[in-house]
Amino acid sequence: MKFSEMPYTRPDYAAAAKELDSLTARLRGAASAQEQVALYKEYETLLSHLSTQATLCSIRHTVDTRDAFYEEENNYNDEQAPLLEEKLQPFRQALLASPYRAELEESLGKLLFQNMELEEKAFSPEIVPLMQEENRLANEYQKLYASAQIPFMGKTVTVAQLGPYKESTDRTTRRAALEAEGSFFDENREQFDELFERNKLIVVGFPLLKDYYPKLIAKNLRHYFGDKKEVSTVEVNLNWPTGREYRDVSALDIARALETPLGRLNFITQLKGK
Repeated sequence: MKFSEMPYTRPDYAAAAKELDSLTARLRGAASAQEQVALYKEYETLLSHLSTQATLCSIRHTVDTRDAFYEEENNYNDEQAPLLEEKLQPFRQALLASPYRAELEESLGKLLFQNMELEEKAFSPEIVPLMQEENRLANEYQKLYASAQIPFMGKTVTVAQLGPYKESTDRTTRRAALEAEGSFFDENREQFDELFERNKLIVVGFPLLKDYYPKLIAKNLRHYFGDKKEVSTVEVNLNWPTGREYRDVSALDIARALETPLGRLNFITQLKGK
């Protein structure tokens, strides 16, 4: 089946929450490791279905942020998904506290339990509103960024389409591309400022990330905002695998690291108090 043919159905989070309550109760009352493994498989199937539909919606919304249907669906998923975390937590806690844990680790793998332990440390019901707000702001930024229709060399291009021109071997072309990109941000300065209205900004640096200079970015931001915002920098080490120190790190490396519970927890821990 082609991606364009995959059907999207709005996830029923209320039904999923009830199912999670039931699974958690059954997990706590299970009389054997085998029964708990079977319940975990049901849990996994439920989450897989929700994730598939939410991801399908997110991709289609990203492809065309002007699509009103998928914008509404994406907003719905971003509002509901953090709330569902409160139902996922009791199931995780019950599985972690299982009297059959040794057998479960043998069947499901120790890594599953290590990741769940990290998820427990990273989540609290108190942060649900912050998760929802983060989703909302990220969507607004994405929509504004995607709205760019920039006149350039006789064509109309997006910010992403300027990428190859910014890396051209011709200096004049590179400069023209950067100026065209800058003009878009200048024209939409007030809207971008509203998204970053908080008084404190942190520029995060990663060791070995090629062509990325957080201190220079922070300096330019201080010049731009003046006394309106406090701008600081922090360097985050994501504990790259052995051998990574011998080559530059890419944005893809960082994205992959932050996809893991351990990577996210490590990132959050180093940012706390900054």
